[in-house]
Amino acid sequence: MSLIWGEGVGAAFDEIVAHLQAGRYRDRDEWLQIDPRWAGLPWERELTASPLRASVHERVNFGFDPAAFDSAHGQAPEGWAIVPADSTDFAQPGAVVPREFWNDADQFLEHGGGWRAEHAGKRGALAFTSFRFDDELEIGIETHPDARGKGLATAVAARMIDDLLQRGITPVWSCRASNHASVALATKLGFTPAKRLPYYGLTARQRRVVS
Repeated sequence: MSLIWGEGVGAAFDEIVAHLQAGRYRDRDEWLQIDPRWAGLPWERELTASPLRASVHERVNFGFDPAAFDSAHGQAPEGWAIVPADSTDFAQPGAVVPREFWNDADQFLEHGGGWRAEHAGKRGALAFTSFRFDDELEIGIETHPDARGKGLATAVAARMIDDLLQRGITPVWSCRASNHASVALATKLGFTPAKRLPYYGLTARQRRVVS
């Protein structure tokens, strides 16, 4: 996920759009979010026009209510152990994984790491730091396809939230509005929807079809 952010976005709007349309840097598909302060600019009109033809999506940002959080959710299902993430978690494959957010394992662990569920040497789910700003930390979740439906995502996320609260850090959650499983998990863990924001899908330059 890329973010256009800063005080000068309004003045540089045309330049930013031209940069995105050229897409010389974009060697893979990109998710793009805009600083909410500049949501009133005509991003959708410009980004969905040719040649970009960006897809439009909606992201839900949640607020956290500590009183609604039950740390008991952090108990591991039978046969599974919940352990702190380590450097081996950085390079694991998946759609929402640490290597998509951090440069290397050292940076990942330095900014918060995470917690994983494991059983007989196999990894089931990982809750990890996807973004950190001061005392706020956004949580990412990835569950192995073979381990879904066991409550592992709930267990690792709850264990991570419990650890964050003990350290005085506020957990942050956001996801696609269409990701109903993530929305349900966030609600179960004490989060409530606070804001809905658009974001855009940009196609890698080499895959773009120009008419």
